Amino acid sequence: MYNLLEIPDSSDIFIETEKHKFSYRDFSAMVNSSAVELKNYGIIYDEIVPVLISHNYKFVTAVFSLWYTGAIPVPVSIKSTHFELNEIINSLNARHLITDQDSLMLENIHIIRITEVPGTPSDFSEKVEFNEDNDALILYSSGTTGKSKPLLLNYKSFIESYNAISKYDLYSNDDRFLASLPFNHIGGFSIIIRAFLSKATLLIPDSTDYVSVGIFMQNYNPSIMSVVPTSLKRMLDANITPGKNLRSIYVGGAASDNKLISKAVEKEFPVVKVYGSTETCAMVCAFRPAEEKQNVSASGYALGDNKIYIRGEDGKYLANNQPGEVVVRSKSLFKEYYNDRAATVNAKKDDCYFSDDLGFIDENGLLTVVGRVDDVIISGGEKIFPGEIENELMKFEEVMDCCVIGIPDDVWGQKVTAYVVVNDTDSVSDQKIKSALKTKLTGYKIPKIIYIVDSLPYNSFGKIDRKKLNDFTP
Repeated sequence: MYNLLEIPDSSDIFIETEKHKFSYRDFSAMVNSSAVELKNYGIIYDEIVPVLISHNYKFVTAVFSLWYTGAIPVPVSIKSTHFELNEIINSLNARHLITDQDSLMLENIHIIRITEVPGTPSDFSEKVEFNEDNDALILYSSGTTGKSKPLLLNYKSFIESYNAISKYDLYSNDDRFLASLPFNHIGGFSIIIRAFLSKATLLIPDSTDYVSVGIFMQNYNPSIMSVVPTSLKRMLDANITPGKNLRSIYVGGAASDNKLISKAVEKEFPVVKVYGSTETCAMVCAFRPAEEKQNVSASGYALGDNKIYIRGEDGKYLANNQPGEVVVRSKSLFKEYYNDRAATVNAKKDDCYFSDDLGFIDENGLLTVVGRVDDVIISGGEKIFPGEIENELMKFEEVMDCCVIGIPDDVWGQKVTAYVVVNDTDSVSDQKIKSALKTKLTGYKIPKIIYIVDSLPYNSFGKIDRKKLNDFTP
């Protein structure tokens, strides 16, 4: 059985940064010393503690030190405003906050500042006993359906998630995992767990921007990394090439267009498209588009013991190739939405997570996600899936990005509206796009309005903020 509180007594390198290398033995000493300090500051068992630390080794040390004391870390975005921090602190009733930000000032909370991890070895004699059912972490969801929600995950969620993906990708202690996503995202945090449970090396760049990640990819030879589609696009645009040791680059967290994935595969990036969420403790489906180029738009096959079902509007499960709500049965599911029983009961029933994602499964078990249930447009009584239109728009060479939504309309109920980013505004017009779509889509699916815009609004998780589009008029 895996034990996330048992750090190997090994000289093998666990954490490598541009300036530091720490063995597992070094890391154990740092965690023990930090746990002593945290206990002296008054951290207690089951206490919820926000962690606001830059993308560096001190974050990893703080998390494991809190685990030693039995406390529950809450990774917080380093980009959070004072208003957002106060909202998090108040909603969680937090007493302490751990940070490496010297200038941070907040009221009604004790700030524990970490400038450097303690160098004097100390044995922490009060380490809690490991139990995989104990609460491990609170993470905030990506806010796809609106306001981001705090989710409570236990240790078992992370272990079961690791079991499923490690069997698929055959992890070993020779792997080098690149921490290429922020640690307050499930994809970013999970890379820590994957490296630790594999007894492998965790590579931490100074930043998760595509330039820093690209440099680390070239100079430190990772074998495993994760990106969101926007980061992958920026890497390709900057002509960044995959490192010689890279075996898998997980692409998920948001919808990715076929053109982007095909280009990445062509440039020999070992792309693994993945599907999952904070609620499923990262990926539950995966596949390699290079091996199935005809299915480049798909989201993946269920990993390990995970099961994927498609549910219709009547609550019954659907046959192959029929679109409906994606339902996930997995041992890695979250425990609950923190302090929100109603939301938990609505989303999680009978060991299944009802995702609100819209998709279908083919006869081979391959899942394709086409959007969100809430994003479906009803226009003139017809049900329209935005993803289908977006896929056609992205086939145009001039289209760089797009999003399709329904705008309220007195006649149609909702009016199909597209926001499109193009590479040449002089040669592309809304009428030209509409005309070209007539050979691709049924008439009622063709957008009534097409706005040519400079860019689309994305949130910090790399997903288009559709609510902002609803209020947006170019």
